[in-house]
Amino acid sequence: MKVIDPGHAYSLDMRGIPTKQMFRFPDHEVEPHKPGTTTQELLRMLIDRTMYCDACMPCELNQHIIDHLRMALVLHEARAMIRKVEKGEIRPELVDVGPDHHFWLGSPTINGDPTTPMVMSAYDHEPGGDRTKTGGTNQGVCNYTKR
Repeated sequence: MKVIDPGHAYSLDMRGIPTKQMFRFPDHEVEPHKPGTTTQELLRMLIDRTMYCDACMPCELNQHIIDHLRMALVLHEARAMIRKVEKGEIRPELVDVGPDHHFWLGSPTINGDPTTPMVMSAYDHEPGGDRTKTGGTNQGVCNYTKR
């Protein structure tokens, strides 16, 4: 990884080829409308990638990685929400609450698909089974199914 513009542009090594992959983040201080991805979007990508890899070659550590990536995503979104409250863009007292009396963030589904509840994941594994610390018994066979 090489820093091109600190905090905003990075050149990442590509495995197996000498080409580089560029990642750019928006620079709101200099050019508010300059295109770029967000850290949250990269975290979503990393979560999906880890889930995909776990489906191909299971490892109990993957769930810990996913949990920590999810928490990082939640913390980034919490920070964004706090900033919106500070700027007066969100009035928390007016946000809908769910049956548990906490903020209701919308439909309890993933990507608006009512058949995919938010609390479940196609990648979740039952405890036990034939999984070992280094993976399943049928390593190298990918059983990934797109949600």
